[in-house]
Amino acid sequence: MNNTLKNTIIDAYGFSNEKSIHFFNNVNNRILSIKYNDETYLLKKHSMLDQTAVHTLEQLFDEFQKFYITAPMMKTVNNTYIICIDGSYYSLLKKLNTNNINIKSHLKKIAQKIAMMHMVMDKVKNKTLKSPLFVSTEKNISLLENYNLSYLIPIITNDVFNPICFQLVHNDLHIGNVIATNSDNIYIIDFDCLSYNSLIADIVFAAFRLTGGFQTPFINFLKYYDEISPINRSEIQFGYLFLLKDFTRKLCFILKEHERGNFFYYNKDLKKYLNFIRETKIMNEKGKLNF
Repeated sequence: MNNTLKNTIIDAYGFSNEKSIHFFNNVNNRILSIKYNDETYLLKKHSMLDQTAVHTLEQLFDEFQKFYITAPMMKTVNNTYIICIDGSYYSLLKKLNTNNINIKSHLKKIAQKIAMMHMVMDKVKNKTLKSPLFVSTEKNISLLENYNLSYLIPIITNDVFNPICFQLVHNDLHIGNVIATNSDNIYIIDFDCLSYNSLIADIVFAAFRLTGGFQTPFINFLKYYDEISPINRSEIQFGYLFLLKDFTRKLCFILKEHERGNFFYYNKDLKKYLNFIRETKIMNEKGKLNF
């Protein structure tokens, strides 16, 4: 723990008595626990933010705190949520007593909290935050041809044009970014990947990752979400296409790693993603992405 970081945190958050603040539990250099008086806080290092994203998050965090979207956060003496120390960005959250997420019992609350989050994010208009870059289409085509998977090429070559709803989205919704407290409150965390992107893509990716793609909970997630923020039914077809493209991109990543001699991903995930693609195509053909 360097003194620059420690002293900046003490000054930024107005910790008045240096002797009463203790730093511990440095986890992967991204989370640092701070105990101050009788409260424990988590200092999160943001790994993927630029100044534009920081400005956007400042606006969002204010709204998130009003609607209990994310965990309670500390403001600095300058009335900001995020501080910059030596070129890196940090924010301070109150540590909560949490329980393990149980998808069966928490699914409705999670889906509806994500719907609320999207409604809040739609209030902040920032079209400059683009989605992450992926391996070029040309490289993916070559990979699929080399592994006798040419039948998947149309999935990545056909552009998905979704004209209805683009807005700020989380872009990384999975079970690791959802927490449940002892009092059964649900919070969404880790907005480092936020981007201006397709809303339906963020919804269906969350539904898939949180439910493992199992048909009944997947559809239930959409229903629960729809109760808070109605999903445009004409968007559902795009959800199917975005899922297929995402699975195929991940499959190409696995093939690329195999070419590099990394057989772990190939042996572990190849069949899984081929199965995801097959099941999603079947689900769509039967109309089961509709609800």
